[in-house]
Amino acid sequence: MKLIFVLVIAAGFVFYFDVVAQLQSISEKNSEAVFYSLIIACVCYGLLLMLPFVPALELGLLLMSIYGADGIIGAYVATVSALMLSFLIGGQFRKNRGASNESWIVVGKLAPIRYLLVKMLYKKVSHRPYMSLALLLNMPGNVVLGGAGGIAMMAGASGHMQFVRYGITVMLATSVLPILFIVGISL
Repeated sequence: MKLIFVLVIAAGFVFYFDVVAQLQSISEKNSEAVFYSLIIACVCYGLLLMLPFVPALELGLLLMSIYGADGIIGAYVATVSALMLSFLIGGQFRKNRGASNESWIVVGKLAPIRYLLVKMLYKKVSHRPYMSLALLLNMPGNVVLGGAGGIAMMAGASGHMQFVRYGITVMLATSVLPILFIVGISL
């Protein structure tokens, strides 16, 4: 909760000090400062992306549009790195909590219906988990499901995915937008 408060305060400062105008003035004066500001922005973006329920796509688009081709590469590397770390953190949750596949048991009057719906959905999705992950990461409004960071944490906590295959899936699934931006810049 404290981290969210700090991030909200930081966002307020960003909007108050008009960071975009400052970055434009920096880029005119010193390209080394632009490079370091890009690195700092990518690290902050990656840290925000790791948090569940954070709509980080907009932040990535902001990086890509402000910094151009360098920002596209930086945002892509930060995205892949953050999702890989979120997956590893989710795996640690599973190890520490001893979670099992039956830990989501539903109680209440609608328990049998919910159980059947979740069981049917699980059967459909469990045959192609990596394709499902790629679709979830690229689905508009995935912040409702936890955002990319939350989806990555749950993928790690589930224990059904291998790290290398997960990494390849994330690299391919998140490469669509950067490729389109780079092609658009070069045209």
